[in-house]
Amino acid sequence: MDIDGDRVAAVFEDLWRQMATRATESYWRRVQYGLVAFVSEVPSPAFNGVFVSRHDVDPTEVRALLEAVSETNFPFCLQARPALRSALAGIADDMGMVTDDDVPLMVLDDPTALRAATHVQGLEVRLLTEGEHSVHEDLLAAGFEIPREMAHAFMQFTGRPQALREFVGEVAGRPVTLAATLPSVDASVAVFDVVTPPEQRRNGYGAAVTASAVLDGLDNGATFACLQSSVVGYPVYQRLGFRTVESWPVWVTASDHSHDSPPVISPATP
Repeated sequence: MDIDGDRVAAVFEDLWRQMATRATESYWRRVQYGLVAFVSEVPSPAFNGVFVSRHDVDPTEVRALLEAVSETNFPFCLQARPALRSALAGIADDMGMVTDDDVPLMVLDDPTALRAATHVQGLEVRLLTEGEHSVHEDLLAAGFEIPREMAHAFMQFTGRPQALREFVGEVAGRPVTLAATLPSVDASVAVFDVVTPPEQRRNGYGAAVTASAVLDGLDNGATFACLQSSVVGYPVYQRLGFRTVESWPVWVTASDHSHDSPPVISPATP
């Protein structure tokens, strides 16, 4: 299957647009051609900023959106297509931003390695039910190592779309890992919020819940899965059969520079 960076970028543009338009009127957001900008009011650069999903946007438009975001006084980020790295580096520098880790865009269209990964001794994976959403927030906070109230605030900002599917992995009834999915454009399923608390890592839990989530999406009509990967998660997704189609440069406000900050819609640390 011919899946390139343009196809995957279109998926994430759709997701960011959905997220921005679901936010209530109390939040700042703007959607333009190839650009989505929003301020969730969560005090982390990962949850506010400008996201550039097309190669041919006007850099002056990016600058204008960054200036608007900066006026809200919340920390923010800039993510962009790799072809714009040089054109936007000077703008980011002018805004007092610094370079963070690139974010790989990864796709999977061959499920061969997935089924074996779902079998981890003692781990049971299931869908969260209505009324269990606090489990998502608890694991998001523990896995990303952010305050619980920050995880809650961002989930309030994004809302919970009807198509959201949240998978939790449990050991002896205790939640130890999570992955979420959303169907998107182009018969795809996007995987994000893959989180495992530090003390539960290196047990195969993150790989198992990710594999289960992707298989669910493929079984329900998706032809491929895609995600944004962190540095820590990258080898896990490679072993599951994901491949990188391109890596996006990321800049963050300098005072909040941290290589541990997750992308806004992203797996982080399986």
